[in-house]
Formats: sequence, structure tokens, C-alpha cells
Amino acid sequence: MEEIPDHAEIVFEGVRCTIYHWNQVMYDGTTRVFEAVTRPPAATIIATVDGKIAFQRQTQPHRDEYFLCLPGGWADVEGEVIEDTAKRELLEETGLTSDDWELWKIAGVRGFVYWENYIFIARNCIQTGEMRLDGGEQIENGFITLDEFLSLVDHPQFRHRDLLQDLYQIRDDAEKKATFKKLLGIND
Repeated sequence: MEEIPDHAEIVFEGVRCTIYHWNQVMYDGTTRVFEAVTRPPAATIIATVDGKIAFQRQTQPHRDEYFLCLPGGWADVEGEVIEDTAKRELLEETGLTSDDWELWKIAGVRGFVYWENYIFIARNCIQTGEMRLDGGEQIENGFITLDEFLSLVDHPQFRHRDLLQDLYQIRDDAEKKATFKKLLGIND
């Protein structure tokens, strides 16, 4: 997928999104205005505590229903390194910290919307603080087994659509599941 061209112009700059327009020559020689949206990157954390995965049931004021998710959030601090975003979000949403971090993959989308989601593994987390939620979050934290986590990919309120392909493969392939379990540091 091509990036947004250098000659694109910003037509709107919001709190989380920037909208670009540019003239694009079509195959028949005509020109059309193309549009793309960018937003800051996000971090999602697969955090383990005593062989279980930290998981959330969350509501936000702009949503009618709850959603099920891993801890995480977007880089809302100017110039923040994405691993620092992950550490900050994990601490704010759960009170957990870890000294054992690894970037697992970069998910996200490209096309009309340009957005990257950095998926981190945080092994052997410990409770070092209290939740510090912002005014737009209501979060219930819990811990689930890997099998419980993998069964949630079919739940209609499961938020991480950008991870579905990976999680289905892990769930449906015993070798990939064993490798992922080892990556998470789960030894049961």
C-alpha cells in the first residue's frame, strides 16, 4: 500500500485524527480528490500475571455497549515513545508493571485510514499501583487463561479485530499455540 503522497494537504486537524486531500490522476486521465485519515499509534498489551492474561470489560461514554479488550491506549503524550505508551497505559489501566517487555507485532490498517497498533507482551507483571483512569473510562479488570482468551475472539464485543487472524491461527494450531504460550512466559 502506498503512503499518503507528499503533495497531500491537511484539510482538517482534530484531536486524534488528521484528514488529508490530494488530487489523483485516474487511469482515464481525469483527476479526482482522494482522502485519507491518520491517527496516532496505539499500544495494546498482552500482560501476564501468574500464568494468566490481564483482560478488561470496558465502557466509554460514546459507546452504547461494553467491549472486551486487553489493556492499552493511544499515544496521547506528545513525543512519547510507543513502548513508554504501553507501559503508561498498563499502569494507568491496571496498576501493573513489568520488567520483561517484548514487541510482538505491529498491527493496524492502511488505506483510507492510516493507523498502527503496537502489540506488546509484558511478562510476569506485578501490582505496583492503583488504577488511574481518565474520565472517559470505566474498566473492570480480571485475569483469564490463554484458552479463555482465545475463546473470546468469537465474542461480538471482542475489540481487537486487527488481531483476529493471528489469534485464530494460534487457537486452531497446537504448535502455534505452544509457541505463543512460551512467548507469553506461561508454564503450566
